[in-house]
Amino acid sequence: MSPPLRFLALVAATALAALAAATTAADSASSAPMHLTIDISAARGAEVALPSNLAIRAGGTVTLTFRNHTNLFHTFTIRALGISTLIRPANGHVPRLTSVTFVAPYGVYAWTCVLCASGAHAHMHAMRGKVYAIINT
Repeated sequence: MSPPLRFLALVAATALAALAAATTAADSASSAPMHLTIDISAARGAEVALPSNLAIRAGGTVTLTFRNHTNLFHTFTIRALGISTLIRPANGHVPRLTSVTFVAPYGVYAWTCVLCASGAHAHMHAMRGKVYAIINT
């Protein structure tokens, strides 16, 4: 093989190795679990969850951790995915942590607190939002 061809072969082999390494790194990053935190607190006579709308990785494992600063029970319920997690109230002035882990296929899912909308609380309100399972990487 002539020196220019040998050089081209070396460049091509190096480029392929770099591409393979980048693909492996991207695959491991996309398969790494996502961790998000949602704070529940009182505001204007009702409870709010912030953020209420979430963008997550479609098909990937997601762990949501709720920090409940209120003295009320709540739920994180996505009926379309069969998820309903009870979120316990704060312990005095110390927020209570509750986590839920799930995998959502590509799509948009409505979540709600079934207790807020049911009249179980002293006031009627709707703590809810959307989960957008749309991130590809």
